[in-house]
This record gives sequence, structure tokens and C-alpha cells, in this order.
Amino acid sequence: MSYIIVTGYYTDPRIQPDSYYQSLFDTWWKNTLYTTRHCQPDEIYVINNNGNIPESQKKGKWVDISYNLGHVVECMATGSMPGKHNICGWTMSTLLGALIAYSNNCDLVYKEQDCLAFGPWAETLGNVLRDGIKITTGKLSSDLPFKVEQSLFGVKYDFLLEFVSSYLSIPQPDSEMVPEHKWHQLIEGEWKEKFAWLPFGYGRQRPVNYDDKVFYVQHDPHSRSISNEEFNKLKERKLI
Repeated sequence: MSYIIVTGYYTDPRIQPDSYYQSLFDTWWKNTLYTTRHCQPDEIYVINNNGNIPESQKKGKWVDISYNLGHVVECMATGSMPGKHNICGWTMSTLLGALIAYSNNCDLVYKEQDCLAFGPWAETLGNVLRDGIKITTGKLSSDLPFKVEQSLFGVKYDFLLEFVSSYLSIPQPDSEMVPEHKWHQLIEGEWKEKFAWLPFGYGRQRPVNYDDKVFYVQHDPHSRSISNEEFNKLKERKLI
């Protein structure tokens, strides 16, 4: 498939120092290039939500934005910027990424800033997007508040504009209906016949079987960073 990879980038000193995000991006970049070496993307775009990173550390094509619409938690009534924007920073990055992919005449693969994937994940994801399937993402177990795992997903070129318009057609802002719930509504509704789940885990799902042939990891549902213990497990297996 002809595709581009899009990711977001932000820094938040309340959670981690800038150096953490910069080091994580370097790990993300190496992980992305290595695991897609047999199925290379046409381009890699980084949507920078006003994050701090030296120019010398940037790799790929960067779209630098001078403002951050914020994490969805910050947009909620109890957050630091309640009701200020209709969409959060994550949504902006994914929708802008979809339009960039459309402009490049390519399928979209979104791989989040802290998402590390292993094995032939790109080939596996591409194989899902066949026979009328236009969009795919991961699934979370029923014991979690969200059913949709969105740190790694793919959208076919000819579905990109519908992907953007259908999301934006939901009247509630992200602060009232979080992106995971919006996706779940669309998957159960107008995307239903064009959607399939990724055939591998895990994203935010825990536990992780690090011996799987294909898998991916992001921070767990109770934190906003991959833990040092999890990084060590990946290093022990020489995965990073």
C-alpha cells in the first residue's frame, strides 16, 4: 500500500521534562523506521502541538503549530481549559493528518507519539484494509471505560474525507464526548460496514505478551507515560 505515517508531538513539563519527550521521539523514530523497513511509508509527518524540541532533533516532515488545543482531560469541565475548544489536540492531529494523507494521495497510518510497534505490524494493518474495509483500529477489553484503542490506526485514501466529516458531524465537543466514545459511536453506526478491528494488541491494554509476533504498546489506561518497567522489558528483548 502507498501510505504515510502521521504522529503528534507535544511536551508537558507538568508530567515529564522536555528531554523525556525528545528522547521518546528518538526511540519512536527508530522503532518506526526499523519495523517498517519492508513496508516503507512514503513520508512521515509530525504534527507538533507547540512542543519544545531543538530543530536538530527533528526527523521527518514537521508541521509546527504555535498553540496546543490541549489533552482531552484539560478540555473537560474540571480541566484547566474547560469548554474552550470543540476538539482537543489529539483530534486535531488525527484530522489534520488525514487531510495531509489525502493531499499526498496516500492511505493514512496514525502512530501516536508514545506508540511503539513490533513485528510486521504495517503489513498486517495494510492487509486489514482490503475487501471494502476502509478503517481499522485496536480494541480494548470490556473492563475498561473505553472500548476503542486509538494509538495505532489506519484509514484508506478513499475514506479519508468521510472519516474527517463524520467525526466533525458529531455535535458534542470532545470535552463532553471524548474521542474514544465518538469513535465507538461511529464504529457501531455509519462506519460499521467499512470497519474491522486490528488482529493484534495491545496499545493501552494490559497485560502485554512481549513474545507476540506482532503487537504494539502505549501508556496504560492509568498513566500518561510508558513505565520504566515496560521500557526495561522491551530492552531486555532487544526490541528497542
